[in-house]
Amino acid sequence: SSYDATAQPWYKRALGANGPVWSDVSAFPTSLKPAIATSGQLTVFQEFQGVINIAIELERLSQFLSGKLK
Repeated sequence: SSYDATAQPWYKRALGANGPVWSDVSAFPTSLKPAIATSGQLTVFQEFQGVINIAIELERLSQFLSGKLK
């Protein structure tokens, strides 16, 4: 694959931040459903390891908040 995570906007924003950053709503990469994502630096024993990105589908977030997700 030619995918380079270090070239992605979410990676660059997290790299320059002093804490977690949130993305705007966009399509979830594998299902094209609307999603938001949070990214942050991953540090182990005060040593930078990389950036982690967690995407959350808005539909599932809505179900969770309404108590319908089990």
